[in-house]
Amino acid sequence: MNPTTTPAGTEADGPRRPTSSPSSPTIGRGTPGAPPVPVEAGRSLGVPLLQGRFVHLRPVDTRDYDFLFDLYTTGNHLVRYRLRGMTPSPEAFVRFLWEQVLAQFIVTTPDGRPIGVVSSYEPDFRNRYAYVAACSVEEFEATGLVLEGVALLVSYLFETFDLRKIYAESLERNYEQFALGEGRLFEVEGRLKQHEYLHGAYQDFVLMAIHRDSWRAQHQRLFGEEGRF
Repeated sequence: MNPTTTPAGTEADGPRRPTSSPSSPTIGRGTPGAPPVPVEAGRSLGVPLLQGRFVHLRPVDTRDYDFLFDLYTTGNHLVRYRLRGMTPSPEAFVRFLWEQVLAQFIVTTPDGRPIGVVSSYEPDFRNRYAYVAACSVEEFEATGLVLEGVALLVSYLFETFDLRKIYAESLERNYEQFALGEGRLFEVEGRLKQHEYLHGAYQDFVLMAIHRDSWRAQHQRLFGEEGRF
């Protein structure tokens, strides 16, 4: 992680080159002291977890292009996230949407309503890392639902690919939305000072990392099952 790790309000930024709010629980919230409820008990071997407590993931297909174009060009998303103010043609937008993508899913409510997108891109299998990004419909930014989608994607990547860490990138203004996860869900591994121009001023650019070994405990806490990675 208007992409990318990684966790933003629930958005995180991602590759920056074209080349509505119910009272849903925030991720990780539940009855104090109650054990986690398995999300998908009895999953068969080889089937990755794509369903959380509050959201589901499904692969992006051509039916989603209009939704995604609106998502990335509506309100502050146009400037603060992936497009950084650019307005690509419909054809260029589709190329931009899939450039260097490893895996990409629409985040939906259990009844199938799309509320965001989570993506993994620029995989480096030699050094065993990839990047993640997310973008939420503005109506759902404060709910934490797309953040649960990011968590599902991270577990999916560790289970499906032999990665040792997952990066997310964010402008400082976006990072403030999920900074409480620092030291628990992710580590900040770098900060470029006054790196990008936005709204008439330069902002820091933050690099975060999620490590495979430490994510196992988070997967157990969030989804009530042992991670298969």
